[in-house]
Amino acid sequence: MLLRKRSTKILLSILLAGFSTLALKNASIVVSNFLNSPGFVVLLFLLLIIFFMGSFKLITIPPKNDTLIYITISLLIGVCWVFGFNLHVVGSVKINSLVTWVTIVLALPLLFTLIALFYQWGLKYLNILLNQNPLEKLATKEPKKYTIFEFILIFICWVPTLIASLPGNYVYDAGYQLAYHVATGNYDLHQPLAHSLLLVLFVLKIGKEIFHSYHVGLLLYTVIQMLILAFSFELILMYMRKKRVSGLVYILTLLFFALVPQNPLMAISATKNILYVAFLNIFVISFLLKNEIINRWGIKSYWVILGLFAFLSAAIMSQGIYIFLFGIILSLILEKKNRRQIFILGLIVTSLFSIYNGPVTKALRGVPYERHSAEMLSVPIMQLSSVESSKNVLLTNNQRRLIKEYIPNSNQYYESGVQAISDPYKDTFNSKKFESNKLEFIKLWVKVGLNNFSKYVDAFAKLTAGIWYAPTDNRFPQTINGPHQFIEYVTAYPHTTDPYWFHINNWGNKIFPAGSKFLDWYTRDYPYQKIPIISFLMSPAFSFILFILFIGWQILTKNREYVFITSILLGVFGTLFLGPIVLYRYVYPLICMGPVMLTIMLKGRKESING
Repeated sequence: MLLRKRSTKILLSILLAGFSTLALKNASIVVSNFLNSPGFVVLLFLLLIIFFMGSFKLITIPPKNDTLIYITISLLIGVCWVFGFNLHVVGSVKINSLVTWVTIVLALPLLFTLIALFYQWGLKYLNILLNQNPLEKLATKEPKKYTIFEFILIFICWVPTLIASLPGNYVYDAGYQLAYHVATGNYDLHQPLAHSLLLVLFVLKIGKEIFHSYHVGLLLYTVIQMLILAFSFELILMYMRKKRVSGLVYILTLLFFALVPQNPLMAISATKNILYVAFLNIFVISFLLKNEIINRWGIKSYWVILGLFAFLSAAIMSQGIYIFLFGIILSLILEKKNRRQIFILGLIVTSLFSIYNGPVTKALRGVPYERHSAEMLSVPIMQLSSVESSKNVLLTNNQRRLIKEYIPNSNQYYESGVQAISDPYKDTFNSKKFESNKLEFIKLWVKVGLNNFSKYVDAFAKLTAGIWYAPTDNRFPQTINGPHQFIEYVTAYPHTTDPYWFHINNWGNKIFPAGSKFLDWYTRDYPYQKIPIISFLMSPAFSFILFILFIGWQILTKNREYVFITSILLGVFGTLFLGPIVLYRYVYPLICMGPVMLTIMLKGRKESING
């Protein structure tokens, strides 16, 4: 029912604008800085009154169930917003503070209205308006020449980044993987076997034995990875064309893939995460284009493509199989139409992976990682360390002793200031003690947490804030960002004195020094994080919110066609929230899926996977 009484709308708009102004003052760095000026307070207040009055004309009061969904999403986003602001400013989410929860409540009307506008007006009318732009004809063209042109365009746009970084962005764990194999002849299963095999094949076998150059081998690996990732992006664009998404959204997606520096930086990085993203992209689009693939190549080809890339995504990254199995199990519970298809797919991939992870891995001399348990306990390790290193906490002498036995350097949590990466603590974690008495550790974690809940929340927030909060004024402070670069670049990763690193020198800074300096500056200073709105749109938090809206859209429309894809992405989020640090390469799968989720919401109401 529309709000018709003008006086009621004005009074309600004034009230809601007052709430929103207070919320913005308490939880926005940009706004709170300007709110010292009375003139700005009045201007913001008036603009919010106009906003709410205009919103009442565009939205209707939703049904009870829809209202509950709007409130739930608003509350979740509000908690992330206010908690993140507090953490960013004072180093604590201040979960026990009344001001924190009052601010969240004050923010609810603004967030509720924005979400209602998105679902009721934005998806419907923006799609119609954007379809009227002159780019629509280009976006809906299907000839092969457009596919080839876009693929080549994306790759060419990435080439300058490659030249500036030749023979590639040799960072992360690649050097350790190669060094371990050179020293032992085996493969360390701390890293996925499939990726280590690829590095050894290109760098040591093809590069050194055929071309007598490690650089050539790494360059070949980098170029092939670029081609695979560019191909997966083109498939996303092709899906958007088939769904006849608006030309503006389509062109912006193409420009994002081709020109935003994060994408070529990821494309040239020698890490397993990039191939995982590419394989996941191909798998998701293949699943969504079921009918098109079957009509063109047959049902057998469809299953081969789907099974192959599901297996590759599971094998190329250690968490890949867990993400896949989580997606299978959850979708079998929630799905209706595609349950048989998903069960068969799960059976095929699980069988293939069991063979690969068993006799194949053993035959290829894969050496199990003895500290695997520590990798899964990043969050509990950081939470216990935060309590043990604090003074005013409820902790018995026996509990403190046990924490020190499990995490010898837990006292460094506050002393070192390293609170956004668990590596320094999990590297000293007593895995043998944990394996011998897991129940003792679990009881310790639970009991300490019940008495020091706020410390646990702060420790978890500092470890994961990069996923769900994006400051709109500048980069994260050290307590959130940690000692690692969000996007690591080769110039900041020399490893000149590390005996466990396989050294391959960088050529790019000599061949294209200007490009190398730009990328070094871009990955150190994060200039885009200093621009309001842009910093949000380019942050993982935007993808996080988009994913929440995507789930909400499926519930509101009672659409179960995309439960499987959603379950897979939910599994990715699960690994992020349990991970040792937030890095761009970890959240990259969700960022790349953003255009797909938006396309489904814009076009999915009338169209389905099954036609």
